[in-house]
Amino acid sequence: MNLEQWYARVERARARAWLPLRLKPLLRPLDPYLDWQVHNRLTATALADLRKALARHRGSLPKLSVIMPVYRPGRRHFDSAIASLKAQVLTEWELCLCDDGSADAGLSGDLRSLAEGDDRIKVTALAANGGISAATNAAAALASGEVLLFMDQDDCLAPDCLAEFALAFAADPQLDMVYSDSDKIDEQGRHFAPWFKPGWSPVLLLSHMYLGHAVALRRSLFDRLGGFRSAFDGSQDFDLALRAGELAERVGHIPRVLYHWRALPGSTAVSAAQKPGSIEAGRNAVREALERRGVAAAVVRPAWAEKAGIGLFEPRFNAPGKVSVIVYGLENGSTDLAWLEGVLGKVPESAEVLVAGGAPAGTVASVRWEWIADADVGTADDVIAACLARARGDVVVFLEAGAEPQGEEWLAQLCGHAALPGVGLAGARLVDGRGRVLNAGHVFPASASRPEPAFAGLPAHRSGAQYLARTPHECFAVSASCAAMPRALADRLGPLVGGALDGETLGMRLSERARALGSSVICCASVDARMAAGDPVPQAPTRRMGDPWYNGNLGQGAAQYAPMRRVPALRQEAPVRVCAVTHNLDREGAQTALLDLLAGLRRQGRADAFLVSGREGPLRAAFEAEGIAVSVIPSPRRGAPRAQHARYRADLARSFAAGCAQAVLANTLECHAAVAAAADAGLGSVWWQHEGGTWREHFQRFPRHLRARAYAAFAQCYRLVQVAEATRAGWLPIATRNNFEVIRHAIPPERHAADLARWERPQARRQLGLEPEDCCVLLLGSISARKRQADVVRALEALPSGAGASLRIIIAGGLVDPGYERVLTAALQRLDAVRRAQVRMVGAVSDVALYLAAADVFVCCSRQESAPRAIVEAMSFGLPVVSTPVDGIPELVRFGSSGVSFPVGDFRKLGELLLRLAASPGDRQRLGRAGRELVPLLSDYKNMVKRFGGLLGEAARTSEKPAEVG
Repeated sequence: MNLEQWYARVERARARAWLPLRLKPLLRPLDPYLDWQVHNRLTATALADLRKALARHRGSLPKLSVIMPVYRPGRRHFDSAIASLKAQVLTEWELCLCDDGSADAGLSGDLRSLAEGDDRIKVTALAANGGISAATNAAAALASGEVLLFMDQDDCLAPDCLAEFALAFAADPQLDMVYSDSDKIDEQGRHFAPWFKPGWSPVLLLSHMYLGHAVALRRSLFDRLGGFRSAFDGSQDFDLALRAGELAERVGHIPRVLYHWRALPGSTAVSAAQKPGSIEAGRNAVREALERRGVAAAVVRPAWAEKAGIGLFEPRFNAPGKVSVIVYGLENGSTDLAWLEGVLGKVPESAEVLVAGGAPAGTVASVRWEWIADADVGTADDVIAACLARARGDVVVFLEAGAEPQGEEWLAQLCGHAALPGVGLAGARLVDGRGRVLNAGHVFPASASRPEPAFAGLPAHRSGAQYLARTPHECFAVSASCAAMPRALADRLGPLVGGALDGETLGMRLSERARALGSSVICCASVDARMAAGDPVPQAPTRRMGDPWYNGNLGQGAAQYAPMRRVPALRQEAPVRVCAVTHNLDREGAQTALLDLLAGLRRQGRADAFLVSGREGPLRAAFEAEGIAVSVIPSPRRGAPRAQHARYRADLARSFAAGCAQAVLANTLECHAAVAAAADAGLGSVWWQHEGGTWREHFQRFPRHLRARAYAAFAQCYRLVQVAEATRAGWLPIATRNNFEVIRHAIPPERHAADLARWERPQARRQLGLEPEDCCVLLLGSISARKRQADVVRALEALPSGAGASLRIIIAGGLVDPGYERVLTAALQRLDAVRRAQVRMVGAVSDVALYLAAADVFVCCSRQESAPRAIVEAMSFGLPVVSTPVDGIPELVRFGSSGVSFPVGDFRKLGELLLRLAASPGDRQRLGRAGRELVPLLSDYKNMVKRFGGLLGEAARTSEKPAEVG
């Protein structure tokens, strides 16, 4: 527990005293999976949606045969298994039972009774105990279904299990094997240990049977495979999955918990060590799989897995053949050269080593490597392409300066995994000098705005969730600090997208290209490369892509691999009636963003919205022009009596009912009362946080009773949406539920295009009275102490006499902080007449495009920001950004590439930067061009509206009661 978490814990404890009894539990952390289960019940709406889907696919639904071997079952659990099957939403199923020589007359009679009482049930028996494979094959021989689903005698199916499997096969005729997520169930029927699995991962399957339950195969594939093999009893399902994966045309994954695995004493659900024979059978299954695929490798059980009693394996490859090692990132100093000599001691003599960059003066050429001089490769973007053109190895290894591969077998293991069938890029796990993971590949959570390193900060000896921190596995991307790629794929890469030449950025580019060429990316997490320092934030992909290897039910950041509050989406979503609540209608960023969102939801047919505001303002007309009805319910002051705040919440709840709202969208943290009112009205809500900073700063000015209500609202809302990863991290300590999500602000493309086209630059500058030699510096945003506009005035004042004469500073924005107006006015009055003439205060402006088109530089002095839209707008106009690096701003501006930074309050540094840019039009153009190229990655309006529409639809279904099935 860090200091912020401790403070949050204390604050929540204090706040509980101010809450009514029914709300107190909201300030206590809830087990994430318990919260997930509450929100993943099969409701009446979800059941109706499922039945409609079954009706639509009626003619193409395959018949499912459930295959169950039986041997002396515990009768209570066996009855529960049968009951779960009879409670299925899909009623057209077949159960095929085989008694594996139980020699139990009572059981035999019961099985006969089952078959006689339900013509969907078939029963056979073996004369003597033949083992689980023989019994399963005998049960399968009874099946008449096109699809076989395998079930153990004491497990349970979720009510929608068979329906979901049938729909998956019906939707894609090429699917040959499908698996779902699962959890465990104890003797008392409590659910725990969810297994939210990745999408199809054949490399991961070489380590252990990650598919688990439930698994279904087409009957035709099962017959081709010859069914289960008795020689692999104990790991017979693992062997079948390995063989099926080799022949299946396509393998599918249903990311829903559809199977409940009974954890009983002596069961592998408790530990693989319960059945030692299963471990050796698993090893043999992997050994044969490698032989069938023509892969020369031994099969070992890592020492850590053996110690933990886990049936987990790893291929151990021979020394690689011809290898080309590309070394990049050297700064040609003595430290780098010493590092290079040390690394080459871990590379075989036969390897070809290409070092990007020129040899320093006086360096003696080495027979161990070839320098590729700067003159040959041009810019940094050409370095890798030049090296690849010269490489002659069958496998290409990328090695960033400073990376230190660990262990004698690192190269063999990395190259061996890169050469596995279907693999395009294999990256090592990166660790720091303290023995903690920097990344074990990258994941791209559905709730995140960019990829993030997997298992960052985890002690390196820990195996992590699903053993992925130490097991080779498919993933979204890997670092190229230590990575390998088959030469055949490297020749097909083509031009790489530009970017900084560091391991993270290069890895993201190579991963994206490998996937585009139909190959997988794997983290070879059994190989470590030590890095002296943490890695930079990876460059985002060129487009938003899903990550099928990171389950959509899981969270991000500190909640990575933990269940996230999630209501499954419907197959046919209807528009949701939404009440949006905002604290005012002023022309500010948060309210403008709300207008853009509601208009987009309406146009895309995702939601029909009406708006309640706490105060009138000039934006009312804009909302009404979009067909959004507006009403005003005055919000009380923070210091108003508690009864007045209670009446306000009641008034909001009545407005929700009057407007027939199905969900509530609360805009900004100020609207926490709307979240509470939605909960009182039995409605789900989405709370949109635009504010930056940390949780302790924002609510300190609230009276205790109101602060407690605000903290409770974090648990009451279905989802808290933040606009920056930094904001999410800053507020996470106060969370008691895993319900935070990041969705970036985005601008409607049609309005954006109109803004860009409205003014020609010369025309805009004439309109604002700017001369050709003037360097126009623009500050855009509400006038407040948080935005610190006075710093730019102080910067001008501190410039040397006569310097900065070409600077023309325009401060545009409405006044929201009267006290700060006096500070800004005093700063202006301190300027002499000449300097004062260089500053213009224009107040709130209706046409922002005029000022952006005319400006040369955009400045943000804020001490606290989330991810201001104004910065993205400035970058779209090609303006270089000069900003403080606070909160989410570094997620928008790549300092050094599209902008430059200065510390909060350091007006002297700000002045230096403005002087430099004023004197260098070339630098302004370079920074502005880089910023404009980033905008499509930062402002995806269609995706923003789609994600909000999905969340509001999910929120609308949170209060529904579970459906009755059976």
